[in-house]
Amino acid sequence: MSYLTDNMLRNIVDVPVAMPSTRVTANKWIIVATVKVSGHVTAQFNWLLLQLFEAIRAGEIVELNDACNPANIGLVNANYGLAYVGIVKDLSSSSIDANNLQFIGTQADVLTVSERGVVSRDPENPLTIDSAGNYSFILINNCVDTDLRLLVSGMIRIDAT
Repeated sequence: MSYLTDNMLRNIVDVPVAMPSTRVTANKWIIVATVKVSGHVTAQFNWLLLQLFEAIRAGEIVELNDACNPANIGLVNANYGLAYVGIVKDLSSSSIDANNLQFIGTQADVLTVSERGVVSRDPENPLTIDSAGNYSFILINNCVDTDLRLLVSGMIRIDAT
């Protein structure tokens, strides 16, 4: 049986991954957070949510009607919805093209939003990161000509025990 000790608590840190409601321009992306994992440190990614508040085209709010792309918004990458967020290892200037980003984990670890509302990652299936590197949470507006107001909130646990 494992007991929680003071020593264990000193070696565990929960790091927030958060971006307040922000207007993200069409076909652009934002680094929401970056976490460095090194040496004997592991990171556990359990919890993340992505919320779409509104879509704006030519200065006007696009009515989304809570249905998948009812306004026929053009998508840059047809494999994803209006916006998506995932984790990229060791992001560099050569990997800036959003269509060529290599996300870690499985498809379930990349959140995609296709309608107004909130999508969340399944916290019952954590992703453990144990190889050294810089891990960046990247939020992408996948729309050709429509800005989106989005929010990202989550947490990654760093364990140095």
